[in-house]
This record gives sequence, structure tokens and C-alpha cells, in this order.
Amino acid sequence: MLVLSAVLFVYLFVYYQAHDPHIGDTTGFDLDGHHSLDPQHFKVIYNVTIRRGGRDDDKVIERGALVIRKDKIVKVVDTWAQAQVTAAHFKSAGAKAVVDGKGAVVLPGLTDAHGHLIEYGLSLSQPDLSTLTSLASIRATLRSHLVSQPAGHYSPTRWLRAHGWDHTKFTDSPSPGAFPSAADLDSDPLLAAVPIMLTRIDVHGYWLNAAAIKLLASIPTLDPPGGVISRDNKGQPTGVFMDTAMALVDVRVPPPSASDLVAAATRAQKELFKVGLTGVHVAGVLPNAMRALADMDKQGELKLRTYAMVRCPDAHGDHVPAGFPAYCPEAFDGIFDSGLPMVDNHQGNWTRRLTVRSVKLFLDGALGSHGAALLEPYTDASNTRGTVVCSEWNCPELKDVVEKWNANGWQVNVHAIGDHANRVAVDALVGISDKGKSRVRVEHAQIVDAREIQRMGEEGIIPSMQPTHATSDMSYAHTRLGSAAPRLLQGAYPWQPLLAAGVPALPLSSDFPVEPPNPLLGLHAAVHMTDPRTGSNFNHSPNGRGKPWFASKVLTRKQAVRGFTEWAAYARFAERALGRIEVGMVADLSVFDRDVMRDGVEIVDAKVVATMVGGVTEYVGEAAEGDDEWSQLSK
Repeated sequence: MLVLSAVLFVYLFVYYQAHDPHIGDTTGFDLDGHHSLDPQHFKVIYNVTIRRGGRDDDKVIERGALVIRKDKIVKVVDTWAQAQVTAAHFKSAGAKAVVDGKGAVVLPGLTDAHGHLIEYGLSLSQPDLSTLTSLASIRATLRSHLVSQPAGHYSPTRWLRAHGWDHTKFTDSPSPGAFPSAADLDSDPLLAAVPIMLTRIDVHGYWLNAAAIKLLASIPTLDPPGGVISRDNKGQPTGVFMDTAMALVDVRVPPPSASDLVAAATRAQKELFKVGLTGVHVAGVLPNAMRALADMDKQGELKLRTYAMVRCPDAHGDHVPAGFPAYCPEAFDGIFDSGLPMVDNHQGNWTRRLTVRSVKLFLDGALGSHGAALLEPYTDASNTRGTVVCSEWNCPELKDVVEKWNANGWQVNVHAIGDHANRVAVDALVGISDKGKSRVRVEHAQIVDAREIQRMGEEGIIPSMQPTHATSDMSYAHTRLGSAAPRLLQGAYPWQPLLAAGVPALPLSSDFPVEPPNPLLGLHAAVHMTDPRTGSNFNHSPNGRGKPWFASKVLTRKQAVRGFTEWAAYARFAERALGRIEVGMVADLSVFDRDVMRDGVEIVDAKVVATMVGGVTEYVGEAAEGDDEWSQLSK
């Protein structure tokens, strides 16, 4: 009788689904001929706190339940009594999985709205320089790695590569704040024997040793437009190549193979699941990397929900980025079975993980390396206003390029960090923004003049921002911009001012591997504007422990979570499927052991219980160790 009652419960449940227009393809017969009444299509998670997301997220569901059919949410149960009934009936009817969440907190799947998937994956197999604060420690780390490799492992066709150096942290530099040199590496004979290429923390520069420099083609006497080559007093390169000058290295360094790229993406998505991320907007994908992602998606190996922005290659190969803004859709011909851009989001088929309908264009460099393009000279380098990755300072080619991409159905996203770059970006995007309908984006929007803050709100331009950039830049931003300058006090990292100006969304991210990908660090930085990293500096800002760097700019917890959920979904045209926990939405879920949206809860102390993409558990965290129930959802 109990089984019959349970089956009747499920039958009636599905019957009423059939009359709910929000469910869509979760009712009736599937393409494979199976009927939706089949209990094996259903999964239930109960005894969980549910944060539904969106504007109404102040309404918390305590000890509720979610019913998932295949990859969609088909029921949100908001009382403990009904949650118990739902779980019992589905279990008796033979549902695929019924999981007691034991009080875990379920959020809409967290998405990093600006990261570098392949680069992050490659960096995971390389020495990590991001925490090192001296030239000596850089050499020691590289030496340790080198001696661990087989003899002859590195050669002119296989360079020693690593990521993460930051010259602003070096305590033993002969000239504090100056770029390092090839000689700083080659003082160790073991390192001098192999070609070395080290990527700066912001991914806007390379540091080479002499062996690598010798393998380059002829180096121009003058710096290329939009680039910088560090030189000695005789004009000879000393080892650092910034922004467009990096192309001189890119054309010579052996590129990763197709299998290397697949392995990198696989490593990266595994690590991202561990920190609770269900998706990423990949900022700037060259054709060689796009092929790897497309192949993984076709084979079902790409598990992370991936929104990829194309990046144009130059004439030297599909692994070398173009120096200036360009229009190049033909560079991606033949990679996908369907045409580009994917404006239909797979016609609602969210079982596919990869969507390609946007382009990333570059305008300037980074603040830490004096590359961000500013309206006025740097306070600590009065001879420069930064670099613009264009033929001229005002980037005359940008407007034509963005109009071509937009006219052919592509979302246009422009990298702009300095206030000059943001002005140029907004000038170009205003013409195609269509008051927000085209959802054009400015990636970073890090230092923005008050005029552009207002214009971005009026024109519906989306600023895509990284909270941990602010907390990482705190140590030197005042020296770069001037401690009392309006561009720092009002214009730098203006999260709340942009929302007040009326921007339609504020998607948040980490820019990994520039910053660690853990979204809890980003949430802490957004809410507190203090250092989110563990250690002696935790919760510090220039104003002291526990005091925000700029209290007027911080976000509420609700706003910060929306940045990684609903607003990230909006920024990729997917707010009807992703970013909230509602009936008919895709079951991308980030599950934690505590409620990071509740005031007083230390955000960075939260532990991942499980990460689910499309109703499938891709990761079970330490917080759920010894509990096999979450693993039931991995099929």
C-alpha cells in the first residue's frame, strides 16, 4: 500500500508538471522514448537550507527540499513537513536518489564571470610563483622544479614556464619596484642553461632569461605600439616584455599541443569544482584552445558550464593573440558543427556545456605594471599614462571593430582597466549598447571616471568586475593613483556607485589565475573590502583590521552573491535558465556547510559540501566526508 501510495504521489506530481509552462522539456516523452513518469529520472535533496537567489533572496527556506528531473529543478518545497513527505514518497517509488542534506545550504550555482580556464590549467602543472616575495625565492623554486625533472626535459623546443611573479613584492630587488631582469635568473648557472619564460601575475607580461631571449627573432629598436620592452642603457632587452611586446615571445615559444590543452582544461575544471564553482565565462579563447574545448564538449568531457569569449589570433598562428582589436569570426570556422555565434543557447538544451556567442577585445594593460591607461599620468611614474593596445592612444579602430561584431550577432566585451581605457571603451560601446539589449560588457572597469560611471548606467553597459583585484591592489594603488586623488577615492573599484548609476547587472569573478578562483574570497572582498587571504593580513585594509578600504563602495551579501549567480547568468543571456533556484531552472547548485549570506557568518570559513552541474554531483567536498548520499547524485 505504501509503495502504491508513493507511485500515485509521483504520478500526480508529474501530471501537474505537464500543465506547468515553466517546466518545458521536463514533461511527457523524451526524445529517447522514456516517459517522464519514470522515477529513475528524479533526484530529491531534502533537509537543506535553500537560498533561491534573485531579488527575493531575503526569504530563506529552512529544511526544505528540491526535486530534480534530469538537469532541471521541477519542485521547490518550502516546509519541513512537506519536504519529509516528498522525500519519503520518492524514495518508496524508486527515485534515482534521495539525499538527506543534513542542514547544508544550497545556493544557485556560483559562476566566475571572468577567468582563464586553459591558462589556469596550464599553471597548475607549473611552478607557482604567486606567493613569492623575493628574487632569491623565485630562483630557488625554479631550481627545485628543474632538478626534479629528467635530464634534458627542457630544451629550445620545451621551455621552463611558470606563472605568478609580481615585482612589486620583491624585497631583494636592487631597484625596488623595478622590473626584474634575465640576469636575475641567470645568476644561477642551472637556470641559465635552459630557456625560461615566466608570466606576470596579471598575465600582461613575460620575464625571460638570456637563453630564451636568444631564441627570439630580431627585436625591434623601438617598442611596438601598446607594448613595452625593458632595456638597458644601450637599448638591449633585459628580459621583460609587456602587453603587445609579448607577441615577440608568443611566436617563438613552443605552443601547447592539443592534448596539453585538453589536459589543462580537465585539471582546471576539477579544481574549480572543489571551490564550489559550477560555471565560468572564459575571457579570450584563441582558436587552438577553442578546438580543445569544443572537442571536450562533444565527447561529454567538459563538465563545467563554460561561456567562452573568442579572441582573435594574428597571422603567426592560431595560438598567438592579435595585437590590436580585430574582427575575425572566420578564424573559428570548422570548429563547431553549428554556426557561430550560438545566440540560441543550444535552444534550451543545457546538457551541452559550451556556449560561444561573445568576443573579448583588449584596450590596455594592468595597474601593477603601470600598463593601465589613465587620463592623467601615474603619480609614481609621471612620464607615463600607461599603454593602449591599439594603433593610437584613442584607439580609432575600436568603434568599427565593435560595430562589425555586433552587427553579426556577437556580444562585445572590452577589457578596460584604467580610466582612459574605460572612456574609450564606453565611447565605442554606446553606439551598439541599444540601452542594454545587446548586453555589451566592460571587463574589469577597475578605475572609472564619474562621467563613465553615469554613462554605463544610462546606456545599460555591464561592468564585469573582480573584487579580489581591489584587495590585491590595496598595497600599491595609492602610490600609482595618488592617495588623495578622485580617481582613487571615487573612481577606483566603484562597485556600489555603478549599481547606483543603474547598470543592469554587476557580474563578479576572480580573473583566475591572476587571483585564486575560490569565490568565497571574492565574496569576502566584495562585502568587506579587506584582505580575504588567510594569514596575518586577513581582514586588513589600509584603514586597519576589519575596516573596509572604501566603505561607500562595498556590496551587501545579497548583492555579492547575485554577482556570482543571477548577474553572471544575465551577462551571458541565460538568466531564464541559470542563476536562481526556481522551477524550470537548470539544476546548477553550489552547496556549503553554512549560510554565507547570513550576517555574522565568516564567509571564507565555509566549506564546500557538493558542487552540482545539471543535476549531477561533480564534486563532494570535505564537509561531506563519510556521507555517501551526495555521491548518489553523480550519475
